[in-house]
Amino acid sequence: MTRLRDLGITIGEFPTGPHNAITDVAGTLVGHATIIHDAPRVARTGVTVIMPRGGDIWRNPAFAAAHSFNGCGEMTGLLWIEESGQLSHPIALTSTHHVGTVHEALVAYAQEHGHTEHGSLPVVGETWDGWLNDMDGFHLKPEHLYAAMADLSAGPVAEGNVGGGTGMICHEFKGGIGTASRVVETKSGAWTVGALVQANHGSREDFRVDGVPVGRLLGPAQVPTPWPEPAQSSSILIVLGTDAPLLPFQCRRLAKRATVGFARAGGIGHNGSGDIFLAFATGNDLSAGEGLAALRMIPNHHLNPMFAAAAEAVEEAILNAVVSAQTMTGWQGRTAHALCRMMNYNGLLASGERAARKGCIGAGPCISEAKQGRTKRTLHMKDNYHTIILGLGGLGSAALYWTARRLGADVLGLEQFEIGHGRGGSQDHSRIIRLSYHTPGYVELAKAAYATWAEVEADAGEQLIFRTGGLDLWPSAPAYPMADYTGSMDACGVAYERLSAAEVMRRWPQFRLPDDVTGIYQADGGIATPILSNAAHRRLALGYGATIRDNAPVEHVRPIGDELEVTAGGVVYRCRHLIIAAGAWSNHVLAHLGRRLHLTVTQEQVTYFHSPLVEEFFPDRFPVWIWMDEPSFYGFPVFGEAGPKAAQDVGGERVTPETRTFEPNAATLARTEAFLARVLPGMLGPHITTKTCLYDMPPDRDFVLGRLPEQPNVALAIGAGHAYKFASLIGRILSELAIDGRTGYDIGPFHIDRPILLEENPALNFMC
Repeated sequence: MTRLRDLGITIGEFPTGPHNAITDVAGTLVGHATIIHDAPRVARTGVTVIMPRGGDIWRNPAFAAAHSFNGCGEMTGLLWIEESGQLSHPIALTSTHHVGTVHEALVAYAQEHGHTEHGSLPVVGETWDGWLNDMDGFHLKPEHLYAAMADLSAGPVAEGNVGGGTGMICHEFKGGIGTASRVVETKSGAWTVGALVQANHGSREDFRVDGVPVGRLLGPAQVPTPWPEPAQSSSILIVLGTDAPLLPFQCRRLAKRATVGFARAGGIGHNGSGDIFLAFATGNDLSAGEGLAALRMIPNHHLNPMFAAAAEAVEEAILNAVVSAQTMTGWQGRTAHALCRMMNYNGLLASGERAARKGCIGAGPCISEAKQGRTKRTLHMKDNYHTIILGLGGLGSAALYWTARRLGADVLGLEQFEIGHGRGGSQDHSRIIRLSYHTPGYVELAKAAYATWAEVEADAGEQLIFRTGGLDLWPSAPAYPMADYTGSMDACGVAYERLSAAEVMRRWPQFRLPDDVTGIYQADGGIATPILSNAAHRRLALGYGATIRDNAPVEHVRPIGDELEVTAGGVVYRCRHLIIAAGAWSNHVLAHLGRRLHLTVTQEQVTYFHSPLVEEFFPDRFPVWIWMDEPSFYGFPVFGEAGPKAAQDVGGERVTPETRTFEPNAATLARTEAFLARVLPGMLGPHITTKTCLYDMPPDRDFVLGRLPEQPNVALAIGAGHAYKFASLIGRILSELAIDGRTGYDIGPFHIDRPILLEENPALNFMC
């Protein structure tokens, strides 16, 4: 986890506590429960709990008060805090639609632990995570609140995409949970002030890092905005804690000072923003019961250092939330990009000093002018690399990751569009992964692909492959010979089941099959996750030191001795090795090297349906499936959207990258729906969405994978419209070709000069 101070940036003048977190306030604990999954609906949410007094808050309340800077939000329990001046519950922060669940769970938890003698009015605050999280899925359950309570601890606090901050967006960057602390000396003694924020607010242009207008200097070309339109209003929750002996009216004064730190980072309190601040103070013991309470109070004229410390801690907590957050893709494929991880951050650092950027981050030469009259410096982004990768879709992102694992900062990834765009072939929730293939070579590669994905999952700490089982269905006299598939799996030792139509329907009654259909079921079949996996590959690559630049179309490529010169986005780079993973745009790049491949580009589409029987299509009840005939159809259980998905394979029209549209093809959709009406009628329903993509297919629909014979420091991959299941493996192979000049995997059948690719008018066969 990267924090602001890891980047050499220090906010304010006061020292921090040992952990620079709200847990530096003695007895304060923090716990998170984080919910991230894509099935049966997309969840990017959670809950964060702050527990003052080490869990004794029910018996020994703390003085507290709240301040509503802008009230378009909710925090329960504030009326009683206003009335009594006391906080007698833990504080929970979550998503808008989960306030009731968390509130009820906190009451139940208090009951189970004997803390409801006089009833319970828990404090639960919310911000809206509905851009990345399918909020109507109501993912958070009481057990998640209990998990957060079990996670309560002192010491360092996880920040960014955790707990209640999981799906939050801050100043158009990925936001979430952040925390910081300050230790202050007053005439009344030394005290700690800690802040924890759930940051989900602000516009890009207002965002500042220690006074530097970073938001204005980082436009969408450098770090894409998550919104299709100007930034939406949202909210921030700020909790301040102190061990100082403050009375309730002083807690209110302290809470108001959160506004200063909020403003320094660029918050202005938009009309639709819920900016609610709560402060508690544990410096008085309120457990006296029936006797008189002996109270202490810091004189008001000693409070100025406390106010300044609160402002500093809030400012740094907000910045920690943004810096610690990682790029996240969620509901409907929407992506919120990280400030720190998605781009080379050195533009904010000039030899460890805070610097204002003139130009861009990770986008060529730029000038940095230090603040407060310091010496001007010119910071040049590196322009010479061992390996440059062109195209950062599925294959290119994987190549970037595997190359960066070995070369670190000597790798550059260039993308002609914005990161995570949907113009190519690998930006949706799901693709089929399977071991059933028509040649032993493909089956062996698929086995290696599963192993490679497992390595990435371990590195990312995130599940990327979901096994649902895979069902291939053959009618009599099919266009795809079943023996090719069963024979290939037999040759490679892959277990499978042969099922009659009746056996298929007994196991999955969703199907309506004629008697002549045979099913082949392979238990390892399932879902590969382009949106999640592409983001994971890029995020990990950046963690290994790679640089990414998007909105950088290639203008020229030319060999210079043993190197290559690449001009992209107006910047000239040099490299020893080049990897081309440009999909449907591959010939645009190859033209600079005097090559052209016979590629057929088609515009394909998938459709998600609001099935009236949606629960029957959940992943634990329904497999991925392929109809092995011509036309061929395929489909998925519920994953990423609120219904199942189906499509025709190679059912679209021939296009070029320039002539393609994003409009659904009515004829293709009609064929798909007619097939479903016969075979899977329960899947049909109103359309949730139809997404288009491009296939890039050689005449035999086999991959092109290897080095150019005439330019061996250039490696190329063409996915042929069925590569995503192999994406990480192909990226690994490309990396080995660039670094080692060879690979141990059998890629002989995919040579760029295989006979069919040299024919003038080759016969087209798009079955696979």
